[in-house]
Amino acid sequence: MSKFKGILGALAGAVTLIVLSTTPVAAWKTNQSASAYCSESNRAVISWTFTNTEPQKQNLSMDVVATDLNSGKSSAKVTATPGQTVSGTIVPGDKNVGEGNIKFELTWTDGRHGVDTRKASYDATNCVDEPKQTQVCRDGKVVTIPEDEHKPSDTDAPCVLAEEDTPKVLPNTGIGGVLSGVFGAGAIGASLKSWLESRNMLKTGALRKEQ
Repeated sequence: MSKFKGILGALAGAVTLIVLSTTPVAAWKTNQSASAYCSESNRAVISWTFTNTEPQKQNLSMDVVATDLNSGKSSAKVTATPGQTVSGTIVPGDKNVGEGNIKFELTWTDGRHGVDTRKASYDATNCVDEPKQTQVCRDGKVVTIPEDEHKPSDTDAPCVLAEEDTPKVLPNTGIGGVLSGVFGAGAIGASLKSWLESRNMLKTGALRKEQ
């Protein structure tokens, strides 16, 4: 009888050994990271990523809850299968955040016994509102400035450009005017213009005598 009991005990031990050998070893193999940045509305946002680095051939999916230890706010629970990376964001609600940590609370998706935690740090981030810009007329020119730099001498009206001293198109005054425009209004230009006008007057007088 005792011999029979010994055989049964040996068989039970073998079955237990087989069950244990086929159960995956849970080692909580992971990678995680966190960072803070400014959103388009200039609010601080904390971004996190978590990777389950357990072998894909084993059924070791993890449920993950990420919590910002500074604000106490958490993300919704997500599942990371072996080899999968999951990510999320947490909005503390402030423009600025100091250095902090994201805590990852881990449980096995299939309900097996065991829990674990991981942490990832992030740097401080200050989100400053960009000043509103406006266009004003300053010193005869249209310039773009921050609204808080508006001076009493600035005006929102369009700038009026000063008229040029000389017209862009010279009047048609004959060859003398052309040469005067080319050589300028200096002594050389004035002398040439006077000489040409004298020549024209002499020529006109000679023609009248001939008639």
